Amino acid sequence: SPPMMLLENMHALRNPRSRIRGVGVYLPERVVDNAEISSLVVCPDEELRQSLPRFIESLTGIHTRRWADADQSPSLLAAGAAQAALDCAGLASSDIDTLIFAATDLDQIEPATANVVQERLGLGAVNSFDVKCACNSVLQAMFVMDSLIASGACRKGLVVCGEMGSHWVNLEIRDRQDLAIKLGGLTL
Repeated sequence: SPPMMLLENMHALRNPRSRIRGVGVYLPERVVDNAEISSLVVCPDEELRQSLPRFIESLTGIHTRRWADADQSPSLLAAGAAQAALDCAGLASSDIDTLIFAATDLDQIEPATANVVQERLGLGAVNSFDVKCACNSVLQAMFVMDSLIASGACRKGLVVCGEMGSHWVNLEIRDRQDLAIKLGGLTL
């Protein structure tokens, strides 16, 4: 079958050269419930807008989510998660020689968001770069990091992510048909 053929070709899955020593999470403090999301939606159909909190919950099971404020950035979230991962692994930032930022969201086009995270963590002169591959970014960055370790180009590395859907979510719904179209894209 095609999925098994894909796994057979991914040597890193069969013979990893690295291991995960620590995992870290950093979430924005602000918690937004479905009613608040509904209040942010611009929709000429008030009945539709008012039904959104119940609809979101019944469709997704989600009651609340974390929401990044305008003064927060992907690099801020990634640096917080990276520090938590370092703490979990019992490592210092000086132990790291490679940093990969893997996400769809960036602070800006240039410099690479990895360079901003590098500075936030005080990593100094290390190999740092972005891997941007849509939803697959983190997995691909882990494969790249494993390859760098296997080749001897890296001793200890960090793969970090900082997604900020709250900055780009489209809160305009024209009508029920528009909602159905947008939900189709959101649930794929």
